[in-house]
Amino acid sequence: MLVCFKICLVIFIAVGITQCVSEINKRYVNDIGSAQDVPLKTDLHGYLKSLRRTIKYCSKRKNDIDINLAFGLFLIHVNLKSCLKTNILPIALKKELNNLLEDNDKLFQYFKKRNLNTTDPDIMKINNIITMMKEISWVDHLQRFRPVRVLTPLFEPGSHVGKNDPDWKDYLNKMLDFERWTPSPEISTFCIASLVVNPVKTPELKCEISKICDHMLKNGTNFGYAITHRFLFLLHARSGRGCSVYSPKMDRRIRQEFCRRAYEEAEYIAIHDYDYIDLLLEQIALCTLDGHSEFLHRSWLARLLRHQAPHGCFGEYPQRVQNRPNVFKLEHSDEDDCNNHVTGVAAATLGAAVRFIIEIYY
Repeated sequence: MLVCFKICLVIFIAVGITQCVSEINKRYVNDIGSAQDVPLKTDLHGYLKSLRRTIKYCSKRKNDIDINLAFGLFLIHVNLKSCLKTNILPIALKKELNNLLEDNDKLFQYFKKRNLNTTDPDIMKINNIITMMKEISWVDHLQRFRPVRVLTPLFEPGSHVGKNDPDWKDYLNKMLDFERWTPSPEISTFCIASLVVNPVKTPELKCEISKICDHMLKNGTNFGYAITHRFLFLLHARSGRGCSVYSPKMDRRIRQEFCRRAYEEAEYIAIHDYDYIDLLLEQIALCTLDGHSEFLHRSWLARLLRHQAPHGCFGEYPQRVQNRPNVFKLEHSDEDDCNNHVTGVAAATLGAAVRFIIEIYY
């Protein structure tokens, strides 16, 4: 009886602490309100509706799903599974999330089976990456959103707006010179796929990585996809293999630095009329996995929804679709200027927004 009482007391205290933290987050978000430009509880239905349209679109075109879109679907699963694992939700909302997860999982499992039994070296690399997409491990390593911080914008609205801005043109030219990055898209894919040689470990144990992958982490290009691809490498090490590249503390410090730089760049893209929205969405989709709530601007998400086509996929400006690198080198473009990579990162971003709302408001 005494043991039972102690267990119940511990559970009661744990639940009380969780509810207390949730209430603090709610008050914090409500206090800063529109000044922080954060998603509101009332936005949840719209984000879920958009995700439903995307999953329906993918269900009709299952054979066109590539690794970029599949990874986006996987991140939807990770974000929504986390919501069900850690939050007490209304029955109707819980049912809606479960229905989305069921349909989404069918798509991801279909993609995995379709890529089996191949001797194509590019597909085999993709299969190595798929091997590291284990839902339980990624959910367990997912970082809950930290309280929203009121950040001073690095760029004043309107200060560089316009495609005639010479600095912006120079930035775009650098962005399009994919092969001069460190890592290049090919090296990114190689390094991520190479992590599969590591058995599943604990974070205290180090991953075995090649010299070229160590070099790209330490001496990589500090803008654009070169940052997000290195961040993605560290994510796969932690969540896909459960090991650290250097140490848990050092890996976390590097990831934080990558997201700090990515946020500055995301703001720069946003004030230039979101002219490179694919990268902006990739920055949001990845850094939110580490709990960086500052990426979830409500205005950015509103712009994202404007890129969704009526049939459910997402697109970028036509001139950007063909000139954007595919980190996994297997890409399909779709009708109406829709693109699998844009659709994947957009869906993952919406999944993160849903998780943010549920963690903060429920």
